[in-house]
Amino acid sequence: LRSKRKRMVIVLGAGVGQVNGVYTQDSPHRYSKPGTWRENDVMFLLSKIGRRWYIWIQSRSICFYCCIKSDGSMSPMWKSTTESEHYDDDDDSVGDCQHMGAEPAPAFVWSI
Repeated sequence: LRSKRKRMVIVLGAGVGQVNGVYTQDSPHRYSKPGTWRENDVMFLLSKIGRRWYIWIQSRSICFYCCIKSDGSMSPMWKSTTESEHYDDDDDSVGDCQHMGAEPAPAFVWSI
């Protein structure tokens, strides 16, 4: 008998400390972690939108980090998001966000 175990991703070392922690898989392209942002309970998301992965709070339209290079390795390259970036390949929901990332960008430990 096999149990269905949710996959997890651990986010470490991000300049915005609230995004650090354990994210559990909700769907093939979405992981979530409950947390607090500016004294409010929120759900931090690690999700794929368009061709990129983002760490963001969808309900507040706040984006912190995006994956700038993923070659299928266990260590994709991430960076903090800025207002000046252009998100032409992505869903408008991220392009319209407040971009509040801070260096350093996070590191990830992917579970199996």
